[in-house]
Amino acid sequence: MKNPRPTLLDRIKKYYSAGPFAGIALVFVVVLDIIFYAILSFFSPSKDIEPAMNFPYVEFAENRETYSDLKFQELPKKKQ
Repeated sequence: MKNPRPTLLDRIKKYYSAGPFAGIALVFVVVLDIIFYAILSFFSPSKDIEPAMNFPYVEFAENRETYSDLKFQELPKKKQ
């Protein structure tokens, strides 16, 4: 059975318990991260992002040459 996902307040309490200096610094970074995420999601909501298409792994593995130029070549050595 999966453990329940901790709430935001529980996670902040866990970061705060890291120590007198590190705890405050971690909470500050987490709060800034949450604010930054909120700003980003305001300007680019997740409903506006188109989902990625499925990649045909099996077909790619069978026909690597026809799909792309994945023929890696060694770079020429620099002359010293």
